[in-house]
Amino acid sequence: MKLLIVDDSKVMRSIIIRTLKAAGYGDAVFAEAGNGIEALKAMREGAIDLMLLDWKMRQRATAAGALFLVGKPFTPEAMQAAFAKAGI
Repeated sequence: MKLLIVDDSKVMRSIIIRTLKAAGYGDAVFAEAGNGIEALKAMREGAIDLMLLDWKMRQRATAAGALFLVGKPFTPEAMQAAFAKAGI
């Protein structure tokens, strides 16, 4: 599974990746993007199975088709539950 992590903070991207690995997704391939332009480039370069991104407007994210939302601060268990809810 290839996951694209999109956040303007490099530190937050690292925290998300570390949390996902602790949640049991260490076998995933992780790609990173610091903004929308980088995310589009990463998507064009290879198949992305799932994109996790920082979206402050939670209601708008759901309306736009988000499979799940995980609030900060998050835990490996919260990530596992969200992925399971989305069938991942």
